Amino acid sequence: MTTNTVCQFIGSLKGRKSHYSLKDSQKIYLPEDLNIKKLHRLYLEKHAEYTLSYESFRQIFENKFNISFGYPRKDTCSFCDKIAVEISALQNDLSATIPSVQDNASIMQKIKAKELEKTLHLKKAEEFYKIKRKFRKLAKKEVNFEAVAMDFQRNLPVPNITTNDAYYRRQLNFMSFNIHVLSDSSSVFYTYDETEGKKGADDVCSMLNHFVSTVLSKDVRNLVIFCDLLWAK
Repeated sequence: MTTNTVCQFIGSLKGRKSHYSLKDSQKIYLPEDLNIKKLHRLYLEKHAEYTLSYESFRQIFENKFNISFGYPRKDTCSFCDKIAVEISALQNDLSATIPSVQDNASIMQKIKAKELEKTLHLKKAEEFYKIKRKFRKLAKKEVNFEAVAMDFQRNLPVPNITTNDAYYRRQLNFMSFNIHVLSDSSSVFYTYDETEGKKGADDVCSMLNHFVSTVLSKDVRNLVIFCDLLWAK
């Protein structure tokens, strides 16, 4: 009975899906200010008649649901944005004038081609996340294996002030590079300003070398790295 009540409680939470999820994906994202401990407390407040430990609640949450906290950092990528604009432009061509049957068929064919491109792109993204989930599980089980995801964060102009002078002076770019350890969800941040480095291959290699030599467990013999367009940087 308690398990059913917990499932009903968690199932009633309003989340959202990632843009990258296909229709058959059930991954749900809850607001980043929530976590399992807060949900456990909310559950006990709503169902005071039940006594349930945090560990039991956590087991039900993790084993019966596919939920993460915090919405995806960026809900669309540049490719998806580009395809969406192109499809919208073609649809406008259909409605703006009254084209001939031949023109109409040609535009519809182009729209279908663009939609197919988007579907293939989403399938590739979903396959990438499946591989990432696979290595996350392996990293949690094997002490000699680890997987990390790394990427640069958005540049932060400093100083962060609201005076008008800031709009007329060149601000200093502050960089942040994150290495996220998949086995335990910990993160290591490397921060520096543009006078100390940039976002080139040498910078990435230096930070990755420091992580491997000083942070990564000495038991690890196999390391899988996931990155987002770092080759271009």
